[in-house]
Amino acid sequence: MADMVFKKALEMAGKTWKSAMNTPSSIGKDAYEDGRYQATIKGATLGLSQSSSRLQVAWTYEFLDGQYVGKTKMDWDGCDSLENQIWLGRKLAKLGYEVPEDISDLEPILAEIVKSRRVLTITLKTKGEFQKVYIDRVSEESTEEVSESEPEAEAEEASLEVGMKVSFDFKEEKVEGEVIEILEQEEKVKVKTFQGKIFKLSPDALELIPEEEEIVEETDAPVEEIEEEIPEEPVKPKVIKKLPSNSKPVVKKKKR
Repeated sequence: MADMVFKKALEMAGKTWKSAMNTPSSIGKDAYEDGRYQATIKGATLGLSQSSSRLQVAWTYEFLDGQYVGKTKMDWDGCDSLENQIWLGRKLAKLGYEVPEDISDLEPILAEIVKSRRVLTITLKTKGEFQKVYIDRVSEESTEEVSESEPEAEAEEASLEVGMKVSFDFKEEKVEGEVIEILEQEEKVKVKTFQGKIFKLSPDALELIPEEEEIVEETDAPVEEIEEEIPEEPVKPKVIKKLPSNSKPVVKKKKR
């Protein structure tokens, strides 16, 4: 008898459980703080509400930034009344799609919206027991384009070479030294500190010490160029001895 009562109570509670979990005040998955976020539409399906059986579009938003990045937020737009249909039509137009003349053509449009993965700026705002999602801005970029154009910044890895100055932490102190050997098979580096000690360390534990560039002070004073003239050595005139007019040249005979 007790088991039957328990099952009946569990069945009754189950009818309102999902609705309760969709309220921001619950401990459910959709309890997010009100505010503005970047997101994309991960899902959009046309179907019936499990609680009221009304025709509605169920939207799944995925957060792209902030503390909820990677998590999803559900929201619903009813199609059961003229007012709700006008509201849905405005949302489709804001997303860049024409409102179909026939509601039966809505599902292909929803599939295209999900496929486009546009980056949105959304606002979460709580009214009463429910938290609604409002689309403020639609970017022309998709999440794939953003990930390609904005790769995660990675530090440029400089290959270690013998002679490089490095530093590492040892006993809560920063120690500096010079790479003296690279052990490729062990994936280790030998470093000799400026105090003469040798350490065998992993490359990940090392930090490169940038080389200090020599600073040349510039001066505004004009540089004076001095041209020094090298004096030429005086050319000594050749002295030609004149023979007397009555003298004759003497030819010396070779001795036999």
